[in-house]
Amino acid sequence: MDIPLLKFDLEQNPAFFLAKFNKIADLNKWNDEQKYLQLCLAIPKEGESWFMSLKEDTRNNYVLLKDAFMLRFEEQESKLSLYDKFVSGKQDKQNIVTYVEKVQAVGQRLGRSDKEVFDQIVHGLDDDVKKLVFLKDVTNVVELVKLAKMAEGSKASVNQTTAFTEHNSRGTGRKARPMFKQAYDTPGRRQPHEGRRQAGRCEHCDVINAMQ
Repeated sequence: MDIPLLKFDLEQNPAFFLAKFNKIADLNKWNDEQKYLQLCLAIPKEGESWFMSLKEDTRNNYVLLKDAFMLRFEEQESKLSLYDKFVSGKQDKQNIVTYVEKVQAVGQRLGRSDKEVFDQIVHGLDDDVKKLVFLKDVTNVVELVKLAKMAEGSKASVNQTTAFTEHNSRGTGRKARPMFKQAYDTPGRRQPHEGRRQAGRCEHCDVINAMQ
């Protein structure tokens, strides 16, 4: 009984699909003509125009058709991967110039317009920078980079000030003491004669007792 052939999906890896295809072909003991026919049937509707654009020699030869299939749909897979990278890209604390250059490079490979690239750059910005871009109504990459650099510099300055303040407040880890210590916050100094008295006695009593 023949093993049914799966249809090729544009989101599949073409090399993986062909590996499965050849395995099924071996199990079914197909010759090259049968492989050619089954591969034609496996091509999705979206690939029909591509198939019809092939030279007749390629369309009628399994080996040539297989190579053309790999060349065509490997490129398709690469574009899908690039597209995913393009739409899901995030700044994620990257330097603004590095982030912008990455998005521009991917957008250029996909043939995206300047506006599409700019919109995607804004979409992936860190939230604090994105808010500034909307507030300032920035409309081009040059202005965006300038604004983001200013925001990065301001944020770095705030972080340094905070770190310096925390360091000073921590000091050596001991509780900070006031610069001037009050003279009477030591019990012995608050009452000069207190330490020499005993409970229920005073200096006058001591003198009277000594005379008795």
